[in-house]
Amino acid sequence: GVLAMVQRKAKRVIWLAASADALPASKDVCGKGIIHRSLAKEMDSMFTALFGYYEPLVNVKGLGDMLGLTDTDIGQFLQNDQIFNRVDMPKVLCDLAKLREAGQATVSTRTLEVQENPWWGIAGGWDVEFTVVYNDRFGKFVDQLPSDTKAAVNGHYFLDYELRRFPNYLTCFENLWDATALTNSQVNLLSAQAEHMVHAAADLFKRALGP
Repeated sequence: GVLAMVQRKAKRVIWLAASADALPASKDVCGKGIIHRSLAKEMDSMFTALFGYYEPLVNVKGLGDMLGLTDTDIGQFLQNDQIFNRVDMPKVLCDLAKLREAGQATVSTRTLEVQENPWWGIAGGWDVEFTVVYNDRFGKFVDQLPSDTKAAVNGHYFLDYELRRFPNYLTCFENLWDATALTNSQVNLLSAQAEHMVHAAADLFKRALGP
């Protein structure tokens, strides 16, 4: 993960953030110094924890909500994960939110200063090129889908309910008949969008993976 790469002092990091939580609207994050607590609580906790926005009393979605557990209770310990400055999170989210609203692939790169993290043995004071591939709706990809698939993604067909949350599926209990699995249709559509995102953001990937 991100922490392991930063531990090794990688200068460029690519993070594939496959989240059940959609990005916030650009109006809620662009130009902000910090993210309001109420908004941060609605976002992906693994993402927000990297920037120091973590509250251990927030229940994890899915099974945690049903059993009254927190993510600390199930062994994630996200309160120890901050490696970036809190003021940098609105900038990263602003980039991603604007891309989503323009129908573009939600892939962006920012140079961020690493903060000291004694828990993970990470020394601060150096920069990393942080590329985030955030799993959110890619409008130009959806526009190219067959009409029936597009209608299902947009929630028009009751019988195709399995695509109603695309692409922000839960990791547990997305499908009640199989607690930890996605259907073929769900996986295939996710993989197709991911492929299109990589092609659309090819220049960023070439930079991140280049010499």
